Amino acid sequence: MKKDDLSERIGIALGALASAGPRDLRAYLEKPAPDIEKAGEVKIAEAVDLILSADPNGSERLRFSSLLRSWDNEKLANWIKDTPRNTAERRKLIHALLKSSPELEQRIDTLLPFYHLDEPLIVAEEHKAWFAPQPGVRDYYWSEYVRFLREKRGWEDMSLIAMENSTRAILECLADPEASAAYRSRGLVMGYVQSGKTANFIGVSARAADAGYRLIIVMAGTWNILRNQTQRRFDKELLGKELLKNDEAYVRYPPPDWDDFIEHGAEPDAIDQYTWQRLTRPNIDFRRLKAAINTLDFERRNKAAPIYDPSNLHFLPVKLLVVKKNRQILDNLVNDLSLISTNLKD
Repeated sequence: MKKDDLSERIGIALGALASAGPRDLRAYLEKPAPDIEKAGEVKIAEAVDLILSADPNGSERLRFSSLLRSWDNEKLANWIKDTPRNTAERRKLIHALLKSSPELEQRIDTLLPFYHLDEPLIVAEEHKAWFAPQPGVRDYYWSEYVRFLREKRGWEDMSLIAMENSTRAILECLADPEASAAYRSRGLVMGYVQSGKTANFIGVSARAADAGYRLIIVMAGTWNILRNQTQRRFDKELLGKELLKNDEAYVRYPPPDWDDFIEHGAEPDAIDQYTWQRLTRPNIDFRRLKAAINTLDFERRNKAAPIYDPSNLHFLPVKLLVVKKNRQILDNLVNDLSLISTNLKD
């Protein structure tokens, strides 16, 4: 069988398993879809060899590895029963559902061992775990950010999974943006020096925006240089070139690392995604908007529904402000927010 045909078979099989959860692996490789010819033992063995390739960058191995570790890390699915995630018990259950032979189980675990990861520690008086992310469902900017960290920053799977768990735990402590009831949450996230705190709060912002949050204010230090650096990190790692094309700070004078800025491949609205509006720039902190005060407003697509209704919420742009922790700056922002027509409690 040609490698392209085999890769297609593997892709369809793993795609089906991603939706269904762990199932009989050999059966899915044998016949991944009704219109695909049934494979014999030789083809199935070749497919297994591809997903367990010695090449760590092999596309089939990368896809299987990502799927396997997503199962290791699954939090809510029915099939997990009572097994804690990222444990030997969870991996044993996965093998049982995959119907792995002892030989296949050993091959998989030798090549792709599970990661022992501590659960994020959450101390909260009131905590409702409303956030239930689904791959491919309102996770666009989060997925793009993970891709950036993997491909551009060289993050390993263990670090990415740890950040996935911590950002999810933080978001669960916030309110559901689609809920009609008001809910106020304040919290403190602690991290060591050089432990990836900026990456973490960019990740939280990405996941919050995907979930429906539409006003994100980042208070980044008390000095211009710190605020500017933080703005630039958001621009480079999350918003991307398509949303910076009209900013002279980047287009007229491209920075030395411009090639490393994330690219989405198209304007957000061209791929049915929400967009972002930057109300601050790399060298421009927040200023009173005056005649441009409507840039802080939100225009509802469905006039008959409140802003938090999904028919409005997920089509609105995210307004991003990266500001200094400076009284005058914050007073200006509060004053402008008090002038907009949008009801902020919505």
